[in-house]
Amino acid sequence: LTFFANKASLALLDPQFRPTMLVSHRLASIVEFVRQAPSECVVKPLFGSRGKNVIRVSHADKNLSFQLSSIWDVPGSSTAVIAQHFVAADHPGDRRVLVLDGKILEVPGHIAGIERHPVEGDFRANLHAGGSAHPVQLNAAERAAANHAAERLSEHGIRLAGVDLIGDQIIELNVFSTGGLFDANRFAKIDFTEIIVDQFTQPFR
Repeated sequence: LTFFANKASLALLDPQFRPTMLVSHRLASIVEFVRQAPSECVVKPLFGSRGKNVIRVSHADKNLSFQLSSIWDVPGSSTAVIAQHFVAADHPGDRRVLVLDGKILEVPGHIAGIERHPVEGDFRANLHAGGSAHPVQLNAAERAAANHAAERLSEHGIRLAGVDLIGDQIIELNVFSTGGLFDANRFAKIDFTEIIVDQFTQPFR
């Protein structure tokens, strides 16, 4: 749990399923990474949730060092940050998919997850940042990415987690606050919680 609470745990995933990324405690290294990126990057603390202190920057920003230094100035934040190439997709916001024991949690026709849409003027889709929840569907490539994350998590003893996707790219793993379950239940008109509880009463292999 401690390992996967750190956003650097994304490095455990196959690179085809995650954005190009860099973890560093050196501001100069993060600046250079962003400067070399194709366009924009998302930079955030290694620990945290709810979209706090997450910023989007461009390789063309003239005041890049100043923008990035603000992350290090946050009281109690990690001395290192993670920078990722920005991922564009044909859907707004991102998708939170719950995975259980090595695969996507779902019943026929319904995935335990949500699509989160950001408010106008904000790229963050976190519900605590004003985002809204909508039903989610996944294509084959997105399913492959979510199941890959589920398998890696299961291999390390993580039975239940939330996987954040933009398109077929995994941008974050959530092992303490999976999120999205309340709205997923509402959209599917079933209780995924019962499935989770039933599964947790079975031996873990």
